[in-house]
Amino acid sequence: MEAKKSNRANLENKKILFFELGLICALTMTLVAFEWTSEVRKTDLSKLLIKENIIQEDAIVTLKKEVESVTGLHADFFATITFDAFKEIVDALGGVTVEVPIDMNYHDPIQGLSIELKAGKQKLDGEHAMMFMRFRKNDDGTGYPMGDLDRNKAQKEFYSAVMKKALSPIGILKAPFLYSAVMKNTTTDLNNAEVRELMFDMFTIGKNNVNIYQLPGDSKYISNISYFVVSEREAKAMISENFR
Repeated sequence: MEAKKSNRANLENKKILFFELGLICALTMTLVAFEWTSEVRKTDLSKLLIKENIIQEDAIVTLKKEVESVTGLHADFFATITFDAFKEIVDALGGVTVEVPIDMNYHDPIQGLSIELKAGKQKLDGEHAMMFMRFRKNDDGTGYPMGDLDRNKAQKEFYSAVMKKALSPIGILKAPFLYSAVMKNTTTDLNNAEVRELMFDMFTIGKNNVNIYQLPGDSKYISNISYFVVSEREAKAMISENFR
């Protein structure tokens, strides 16, 4: 009985750790990609986080505090993952099939960003997967009917597709390439052995036991700036149900 209890407790701890790391990675990639400002804290986390392409330790502390203030969960570790890792992971998996919900046609010469995707089910390589994930609106101003809510939904579906393929027999065979892609493009305070253990846990846990959650809330414009405002009550209920 004690062994079962210990295994259960260990699984719950790792479940929370995966959530914390995943949330920090997602926040980091978002902050690096887009400049965000907070009317509440007057803090531009993207500028705090990256300075001359170096991860700033004090910014990680700030980011952990932000995660804890939103979720109530303390993050013991952090990992920041570059876009190159995302592209290499998708390519290592041989591409990922996803439903592109709308035609995507956006060009930004300043960023050197060009997004050209047709609507429909298709297999995306790393470069086109990044186009899919970064898309917000078309050149003519059209885009997702529900704005960032639909965008978040599409991104969540893509993450699920990546996870499903990574945990498939093909993905398991590609594990060394996935590990290489992650380690080359990741800054973390986890050591190599801990990263390998987490990846092993990911492969052994099975795709049917992996769930992706989104913090509940709504998109709102505050002082002509678009924000995603978290519903604290609903967020606490979701976290309590799934991560406590």
